[in-house]
Amino acid sequence: MRVESAPRSLRSPIIIQGDADMTVDWSHNLAVLKDKFSQPHILMLGHARHHLANETPELRARYFDFVKGRLG
Repeated sequence: MRVESAPRSLRSPIIIQGDADMTVDWSHNLAVLKDKFSQPHILMLGHARHHLANETPELRARYFDFVKGRLG
């Protein structure tokens, strides 16, 4: 099943996306996810690419802090 055809969800997922990701159509995917989930927690990382584990220590610290703040 494609995400676009899935029903809306009341869940609020954590979504982390780099705006330099050239692997997926992140702007389309993000719009779909915003529509499908109730109040998703979104962190946009400027200059980050697709594989966030390979990013700079500063970018990794930002997304780890973001996740810790929502799980903690």
